[in-house]
Amino acid sequence: MDKLTIISLILLIMFFSTSVIAVEPTKIIRTEPINSEASKEVRAVLNYLHTINGDKMLSGQMESTWVDGPNYELEYINKHTGKQPAIRGLDFIHEKDNQNVVNRAIEWWQKGGIPTIMWHWGAPTIGEGYENSKKEINIDQVLTEGTKEYKAMISDLDRIANYLKQLKNANVPIIWRPMHEHNGSWFWWSKGGPEKFNKLWRFMYNYFTEEKGLNNLIWFLGFADNADKDWYPGDKYVDLSGADTYNVDSKPQKKMYNSVRDVVGLGEPVAYHECGVMPDPELSKKDNIDWIWFMTWHSDWLIDNNSIEHLKKVYNSEYVITLSELPNIMDYYITEKVETKIAKIYTMAKGNGKIKSSTNNTTVDKRTEVCFEAVANKGFEFTKWSGNINGQQNPIKINANDDIKIIAHFKAAANTNLLSNGDFSDGLTGWSSYIFENEGAKAELKTDKGKAKINIQNPGKEKYHVQLIHSNIKLEKGIKYNLTFDIYSDSERKLFVKVGEQGGDYLMYFGDDSIEISHNKKTIKRTFTMEEADDPDARIEFNVGLEKPNVYIDNVSLKRVEN
Repeated sequence: MDKLTIISLILLIMFFSTSVIAVEPTKIIRTEPINSEASKEVRAVLNYLHTINGDKMLSGQMESTWVDGPNYELEYINKHTGKQPAIRGLDFIHEKDNQNVVNRAIEWWQKGGIPTIMWHWGAPTIGEGYENSKKEINIDQVLTEGTKEYKAMISDLDRIANYLKQLKNANVPIIWRPMHEHNGSWFWWSKGGPEKFNKLWRFMYNYFTEEKGLNNLIWFLGFADNADKDWYPGDKYVDLSGADTYNVDSKPQKKMYNSVRDVVGLGEPVAYHECGVMPDPELSKKDNIDWIWFMTWHSDWLIDNNSIEHLKKVYNSEYVITLSELPNIMDYYITEKVETKIAKIYTMAKGNGKIKSSTNNTTVDKRTEVCFEAVANKGFEFTKWSGNINGQQNPIKINANDDIKIIAHFKAAANTNLLSNGDFSDGLTGWSSYIFENEGAKAELKTDKGKAKINIQNPGKEKYHVQLIHSNIKLEKGIKYNLTFDIYSDSERKLFVKVGEQGGDYLMYFGDDSIEISHNKKTIKRTFTMEEADDPDARIEFNVGLEKPNVYIDNVSLKRVEN
């Protein structure tokens, strides 16, 4: 054997010894897609997402095509960070661009990224595009075979399925995100209520899976704001889920995140599938809000709502994975049955408290003993554990023979004010105002000698056109509460006080519109029982529109009554 042959063999051995496997199979969390015939690419993506769940967060960016080409947002991010997102968001919104969407999805997968496609589905029989996706049609007719609405739906599904089939033939997996924000009220698929939506979702799933053989789809259900179990088609029809909001701040959105976990379970990856502002990775990690990915909305939402400093912080965070930091996803496709040697830790605190753990990791070797302690915030108390353990022992030790899924429950102690800064000693911290300026209302909220003053220039046309609000109040079903506050005004007028839901349908838990006030300060006391389901983020609102006299409020207190 000559010298050149020996060197070649050595190099060949070195190549194979370092490149056969990039990730050890025993370190992969293996999961089953809802489609038993799912492609190996789908299985690899899902295994990867489940494996990094709780440890890392993928970066994502929705594209636009009309500003300066489909790469406008990606080039902007790359210009300021030197990086690109791991996930590229696309949209079957216009037929003229749908083939280009397919081509860009293929290109992104070949680059090593993960593509996700949504569909602003124009209402059947009406037409395509964003505006037509908000039109209202009879969903019963859409789902009734033989109707013109049904035929139009099938035509739409066939058209989109042909594009998805191209991706299947190219071995490209797609995180398929149709009928997004389905629990809102603005798209046609949401206007018929949860039961009809669920039927529509199941129909699409069955049609694409059984009739069209599309095994390259990861079925993603995207809630608007807080998730709702009524709007969930079932575990057999959903691979992944998440929620979105366009609140203009980088907070991790704890309530929204936990609302999805209440629907799908602690062990499932949860995505921030659309956002106006990228969540702060360090703050998310600190609060145990483990979004599997975020996807910033396109054009102005990216540029106007995310400073360059914030963009750099997010894309350079050790917790955030960008395109160049993705592994070879196909390394996560495993065929042999291998026992996983790792266990995941999933925790959730319900109420005002947190969970301390003896490990800072969310992934541990199996059979590791982990100690958990529930720590209540001031004025609150720990009540119990739930999940795959139950009881009141605290702290508690658990052997990680399998994944640990544990929830700590807290409640307010009697005589604890559920409002922070109810006496306005810290200025307006915790308080906000909402003025319906588009209805002509004009007012200013400020503090005046240790109390809140609502200075009203124009009261608007309704009581709620001028509001003083305090949110982030946890209320529990069946519990009685005392509400008290001091109030007066420049002259005689009425006030409407309400305790209710923050967002959604703004459901009212308690309301009193009969309160008459004047320049003489009075203390108002009301008692009510929470009849609705638990709400970890309720709000109190003082509605002072419709009448012009200024209003002064102090010493606002909402306390749990000891049973």
